Amino acid sequence: MLRSYRFLKVVRHLTLSLRYQSTADKIQALGPISPALLESTGLIKKALGDVYFDSLKGDIDFSSCDYLSYSAHPYLNQIDGSSIVKHGRISFNRSSCYNRHPNSKVTKLEEVISEHAGGHKTIFVNSGTEANQVAFQVILQDRPEVPIYLDKYSHPTMDLGAKAIGRYNSLYFNHCDVDHLRELIRANGPGLVGVDSVYSAFGTMAPIEKIAQLCKETGCIFLVDESHSYGIYNEDGGGLVKQLGLEDDIPIRTFSTGKAMGAGGGAVVLNKVAGEYIDDIRKGSNMSIFTLAAQDCLAERLIETVKLVKTEKWRRDDLFDKIKYFKESCIELGYNGVLIRDDNTLIPTFIVGSLDLVLEMNDDFIKEQMFPAPDLYPSATEKNAAIRFAINHTLTYPQINRALNLLKLFRNKYKPETWPDANPNAVLF
Repeated sequence: MLRSYRFLKVVRHLTLSLRYQSTADKIQALGPISPALLESTGLIKKALGDVYFDSLKGDIDFSSCDYLSYSAHPYLNQIDGSSIVKHGRISFNRSSCYNRHPNSKVTKLEEVISEHAGGHKTIFVNSGTEANQVAFQVILQDRPEVPIYLDKYSHPTMDLGAKAIGRYNSLYFNHCDVDHLRELIRANGPGLVGVDSVYSAFGTMAPIEKIAQLCKETGCIFLVDESHSYGIYNEDGGGLVKQLGLEDDIPIRTFSTGKAMGAGGGAVVLNKVAGEYIDDIRKGSNMSIFTLAAQDCLAERLIETVKLVKTEKWRRDDLFDKIKYFKESCIELGYNGVLIRDDNTLIPTFIVGSLDLVLEMNDDFIKEQMFPAPDLYPSATEKNAAIRFAINHTLTYPQINRALNLLKLFRNKYKPETWPDANPNAVLF
């Protein structure tokens, strides 16, 4: 079974390498490798799965963060199912604060993630939400004097962790604005700084290197949520922090394994200094005390997922090629927003401004069985409603072109040249 899967994986890799090129011209030049030919070839169809065909019918999801399309991976789903049959769905009934047996799949996964992300120790939990709440509660417990500094668009689960222990006084700095953060620290003293490496609201990247240096200079604790970068960045998918070489400089990283990794779960990754306190962190959060532990069946799947992420760089290359194609095509159509022109944004986003227009755009796409992600207040400012088109590896170029064709059709209706993101002087965040 495994041998046949490996053969099919090679076929898939070769076929996708041919089909998924970075420009429309190369796609058209493929000629004889057509969807009809692929569908008529049983072996190729089995290798690719129906999800890879260039179908112009059916729903198209532009809101999914399953960036590398591992959630539907047949081998991983087989691992998942086999583990449930072997061990049961609930294989460990105690809470996450307890250490697992050294032979536990969860213990093994924690070691695998530590090695992959370049951390010293890892705690695997049920979700990215739990990971952030665990980290924030443990750091802030019995420390009411410690200020909390969050980017305006840091994930709300960070603040949720603070509020769980009665801290309702987080200080927010302007989006990705290191100077504003410096002013707040100067006025309030060293504290806990929390940012997302990649912000889901707009796909923007945090200036991690500059903030890490500022935290070092001011004695702040730096926490980075890598939910939208783990699995995506660095040669082996180990994350943006690892790509920047800052694994030792950032004490705590958190992330969900429900994005690029295509499964449930979350992790708290600690550097060497923070790793010395791993037992205190395990036991210090009521999220861990009163929550069922993460299960072996999920851990077993994710161990195999990490192996694939490390070796299947072509999935990441394909993802970034498609994001680039979508952005460049939007610019050609006259959608010249600042986040579309920015090569570093992971999620193509239009800051439209008008709430009514965003809802109208969303309705237009839904009528054509396409599902973008509106970004409304409070995740966007009241006057800068936005709409996102999350690209993932599963999407084919004809499917992406369906969205582009609709943007072209309604260009005069949407008037993108009037949107806030087309104004270089507009305050967007």
